[in-house]
Amino acid sequence: MKNLLIEQLVDQLQPKPVLRNTTLWIFALIGMFIFTVIIFLTLGFRSDQSLALFWKPSIFILAWLSSLLLLTDIARPGQKIKLHHFLPIALACVILIWQIFFQIKFQSFAQIQSLLDFSALYCLSLITLGGAIILGLVWKYWLQLAASVYPSVLGALSGFSAGCLAATSYSLHCNHDAVLYIGLYYFIPIFLLTLLGLGLGKKYLQW
Repeated sequence: MKNLLIEQLVDQLQPKPVLRNTTLWIFALIGMFIFTVIIFLTLGFRSDQSLALFWKPSIFILAWLSSLLLLTDIARPGQKIKLHHFLPIALACVILIWQIFFQIKFQSFAQIQSLLDFSALYCLSLITLGGAIILGLVWKYWLQLAASVYPSVLGALSGFSAGCLAATSYSLHCNHDAVLYIGLYYFIPIFLLTLLGLGLGKKYLQW
């Protein structure tokens, strides 16, 4: 004898797409590519031969790599964070600390402070906008399919990750390399995007 109620419930079920880690990587990089093209077409890339061409983007791409690996660690129930996934962000911190000591050693604090351009709010705005684009793509095509037991952390990591990618793209244009400048115009938008992701995760990623 058939149970009509069960059959009706089964008929209404809609299969959800499989959560694949490769989808996260693909759409994060697509978002970065879109924002990088926008930066190139509107502002152009820096043309000097400074060492900052390497160390500054490295800080953010390494932090992004760690955050993306950690996202995949906690996106599904029953998974544990792998400690070695913190290694890239630890290396990013080493690079940042090296620059702090390097700049203090060869420049006075007043000289470093003079490099700050408080009129360059477009830097903060663009990184925030670029990060929002990347976060939107990742959210639509991957994050909303996740089933994490840590939804707030997952959301915060997604915002942090998107901000780091946007900062990487913007650093290809920006020739302001003072640590204070980076702390003001790069880390503030990353922090804001982390808060945005935290709020979205707490509200919408419950399961």
